[in-house]
Amino acid sequence: MGKPIFIHGMIKNLLKRIFGRRIPSEGRRHAYRMFLQYKFIPGLVMGIPMRRLGATELMMIDTWPGAMKRIYGRKFYLEWDEFKCKELYVDDGHIMIVYIFPEPILVPEAAYGAVLINTSSKMARYFTLELSFDNVWIIGTQTAERHYSICPMDNPSFDNFVGWVSEQAHLV
Repeated sequence: MGKPIFIHGMIKNLLKRIFGRRIPSEGRRHAYRMFLQYKFIPGLVMGIPMRRLGATELMMIDTWPGAMKRIYGRKFYLEWDEFKCKELYVDDGHIMIVYIFPEPILVPEAAYGAVLINTSSKMARYFTLELSFDNVWIIGTQTAERHYSICPMDNPSFDNFVGWVSEQAHLV
């Protein structure tokens, strides 16, 4: 008697896994990633100098899936299990919040993002390491209004990106 219920439950769970969470097309996933990397995060960074937000809020990425669905729509999709965040100490006056994004699928998605914060002045700047054409990697920066390409990075590793951003502390 118990076996048919067990099998029915297994089939129901399998169907839910297959059909319950559909992965959007590459184009839709690209649009969602671009929104997160080049609109949402820069919008948060704008709140730091105005003292509306601090480093703690930039690190609360566990709240972001719900926020994305409220802002962008319920179909917003990101590989949240691949999205990571770390706080790094740069020097006595600067910290860095580093984001590790899901692996880029299209130009100009970012592999990493970093918010460099001057802890005294509350000035902040957001940098990205983004995929460009011909497998070139570019360091960029994004304000609320505009994107700027700064320079190519020959060895696009996490450590090299973090090192480059740390060297910009004198500008923030």
